[in-house]
Amino acid sequence: MTRTGAAAEAAPFDTHQVVNQARPLENYNAFTADRALVDAVAREGGGWIADRAAAFGALAGSAEAIAQGFLADRPARMSRARRCIFHSSRSTRGRPAPSP
Repeated sequence: MTRTGAAAEAAPFDTHQVVNQARPLENYNAFTADRALVDAVAREGGGWIADRAAAFGALAGSAEAIAQGFLADRPARMSRARRCIFHSSRSTRGRPAPSP
């Protein structure tokens, strides 16, 4: 694969096309995909919950739930005043408290 022009400048070390990447982990059943969990539930007498666990596993493995999880991990935006308070409180860690 030979690139010319702007494409060659943007990726000078691009030597081949990668095709052995795993599919995104989404739209799967998180309960039934975990064979050890399914076996443990059956072995320990939890067969009564298997249907509900499979329904919850489908919800947990859905693309929407995974996307919401990534959004929850993003830091929240802070106002300028809150940033100032947050950073000033971080800078005082490790200092002794003033004596009365």
